[in-house]
Amino acid sequence: MQNDNLLVLLALSLIPGMGSRRIQQFVGVLEGQGYDLSRLAVDKPEFVTAHIPQAQPQFKGVLEHLAGSSLAEARACIDRAHRSGLALTCLKDEDYPVCLKEFLENAAPPVLFLHGAPSLFQNKAGAVVGTRFPTEPGLLAARQTGEALTGAGLTLVSGGAAGVDWAAHDAAVAGGGSTIIFLPEGIGRFALPHSWKIALEEGRVLLASEYLPDAPWQTYAAVSRNALIAAQSLLVCVIEPRKRGGSVLTARHAMEQGKPVFVEPPCALLAALGRYASPLDRVTDLLTDAGKENFSCLYSRPKQSKLF
Repeated sequence: MQNDNLLVLLALSLIPGMGSRRIQQFVGVLEGQGYDLSRLAVDKPEFVTAHIPQAQPQFKGVLEHLAGSSLAEARACIDRAHRSGLALTCLKDEDYPVCLKEFLENAAPPVLFLHGAPSLFQNKAGAVVGTRFPTEPGLLAARQTGEALTGAGLTLVSGGAAGVDWAAHDAAVAGGGSTIIFLPEGIGRFALPHSWKIALEEGRVLLASEYLPDAPWQTYAAVSRNALIAAQSLLVCVIEPRKRGGSVLTARHAMEQGKPVFVEPPCALLAALGRYASPLDRVTDLLTDAGKENFSCLYSRPKQSKLF
């Protein structure tokens, strides 16, 4: 059965200038007037604007794009994705990641392409992120942290980049744990190592991307996915961050969401993250049997944006 909400949301995301926030603004205008989003798959633009005058001034061009080529392109994209063995989920689906909705709010991606085990989104998770060019001690810290998180029953979350991300994912897989990889490119562009492919077949790996399967790596996409990594995680571990890198952005997203951040080396605390992070070795306090009791309450902590 066709998922018209998915079709419409993907079609909207294909329209130039329609990012996550603008799409949700558009959906909010329609639904605020009692209009069912899925009807955009069949209704003509003039019908929508006649019944919802609020959609006329700012969204007339969006409706015309939908009726023109966007819906057809979205149908073709969904068909190609399914033939490639990919799954899709959208904001209107019950299986859309709860953490992304809760912590990203109107910045949550309207559509996600998935390959692997979507059930991993339901697991408690911890992130490990860091430089693409770690030192040997940095690589060791990434592996050990990945092992510690998965050993404590958490799913390891990261971005699949070379260096720290890769080492943490690999440690999780090698240790029999599970991992979610948020990609800044299309899933079709990402080459899984053999051991990760086996783990994926075993239900221990999930690739997730808000971009079309053949989309190339882009800097803005690498920046955007940092928020997803933080949102999906209970805590974020940052290893050998640069003062202005993606891993620091991930940490700041986590702080805004009221989540603990741990950093290695400790000297990077003041330079990159100020007084709000802790040394990485303190993460073990949360991974003890006593510390695990805190996991259930971390998601309910108030976001820093709501504290002031």
